[in-house]
Amino acid sequence: MAGSPLDALLRLRRQEVDDARQLMIKAQQDVKTASDNIKIAEQAIITAHEAAMDLNSGDHIVEAYSLWLPTGKAVVSQARTSEGKALTELASARINLTLARSALQAAEKLEEKRLHEKKEQAMRMEQNQIDESALSAWRLNARKH
Repeated sequence: MAGSPLDALLRLRRQEVDDARQLMIKAQQDVKTASDNIKIAEQAIITAHEAAMDLNSGDHIVEAYSLWLPTGKAVVSQARTSEGKALTELASARINLTLARSALQAAEKLEEKRLHEKKEQAMRMEQNQIDESALSAWRLNARKH
C-alpha cells in the first residue's frame, strides 16, 4: 500500500512541518533585523546628540540636530513598530509549527495503528491456518479410528 491515502497524508504533513519550520526561521531573522534596526536608529540619535552637545560644535550642528531629531525619533518608532509586527509573525509561525507537528504526530499514530492492525491480521491468518491444519489432522485421525 505504498500509494495509500495515509501515505499521501504523511507526506503532506511532513511537508507542512518543513514549510512551517522555514517560515519560523524567516520570522526569527525578521525579528533580529528589526531589533538591529532599532539599535541602529537609537545609536544614530545618541551620536547626533553627542555631536550637538560637543562644546566645539557650532550652532549649525545644534540647529541641524534639533531639526533632525523628530525624524530620528520617527525612525526609531517605525523600527519598533516593525519589531512588533515581526514578533507577532514569529508567534504566529511558532503556533503554525506546533500545529503542523501535532498534525504530523496524529498521522504517524494512524500509521502505527494501521501497521499494528496489519500485523494482528497476519497473526490471526497464521493462527487460522494452524487451527485448520490441526482440525484437518484431527479429522484424518478420526476417520482412521
